Amino acid sequence: MQKQLGSHLKKQGSSVGFSSLRYDFNHFEKITPQTLLQIEKEVNQLIQKSVPVKIEQLSIPDAQKKYATLLEKNQKAKYKDKVRIVSIDTFSVDLCGGTHATNTKDLEHFTILSCESISSGIYRIEAVCNNNCQESLNAKLVPYQNDLHQLTQKAKSLQTQNLIFDVKNFPPITQSYQDILNYQKHIKAQQQALVLFEKKVLEYHQKKMVQAESNFLPPQITKKMMLTIEEEKPLEVLKFFINHIFDKYHLEVLFLSYVQPEKIVFLCKSKTLHAGNLIKEAVSLVCGSGGGNASLAQGGTKKTKNLEQVLNFVKTKLEIN
Repeated sequence: MQKQLGSHLKKQGSSVGFSSLRYDFNHFEKITPQTLLQIEKEVNQLIQKSVPVKIEQLSIPDAQKKYATLLEKNQKAKYKDKVRIVSIDTFSVDLCGGTHATNTKDLEHFTILSCESISSGIYRIEAVCNNNCQESLNAKLVPYQNDLHQLTQKAKSLQTQNLIFDVKNFPPITQSYQDILNYQKHIKAQQQALVLFEKKVLEYHQKKMVQAESNFLPPQITKKMMLTIEEEKPLEVLKFFINHIFDKYHLEVLFLSYVQPEKIVFLCKSKTLHAGNLIKEAVSLVCGSGGGNASLAQGGTKKTKNLEQVLNFVKTKLEIN
């Protein structure tokens, strides 16, 4: 790690288990994924070299003679009679009271799971080795798999006969920190693709509704008009439709009621009456809510049985027979 991050790096705490570790250290800037991958790569190269791990139990005087610099760097450490020194060739030498492999090959494989800032200037790496790599990595990837499942379900709910969302599977797992990066990148790409797909589906429904506009319009077009639509439509499609009809036929007021089993949504566009005030007055009759500006407004209610009361009120306001 000092090779990749600098000689200033010092251990600030650690926890080493049979097949997992937590290592805290000081550093002055965010650590890039590329740096973590390089650290992981070099550890695995060291494992593959099958380097013996040397463990020495020395008296304090002998340790001071042989490892004076090391003890000086660890002045806060407290010793009784013996000092335990662990060294791996010339690559690493440290004081440690924990258990250790006798050879780097015993670790089999090394995978970084995370690296995050835990306080100002202090970072923590969590990693695993041996058979624990696959299990721990799988657990780390579960949230991304759940995200993809939810994304897939949403995409399916949007699909039409002609528009199908292409859900792409995650790339193969290689038991590396790269897998986590790949999953993050994959989810982000799929989310961006879904946004574009939603836009495409919306445009499809808008176009389809406009093409079938005669199914929703009365036989005679008047300057002040009321429409009732019961066919299930996305709200954004209805907003597009009301703007389209209003502009196409040069209307003064258009009041649309979107009726569903558990709710009613009202949309109003106007050049003459204040649309926001009309919506507020109308929904107040049925314990609803809504509002808007002078030209465009929206409201709604869950009291679906009181639709006629609202429609009669609006007819009176618009002076429609």
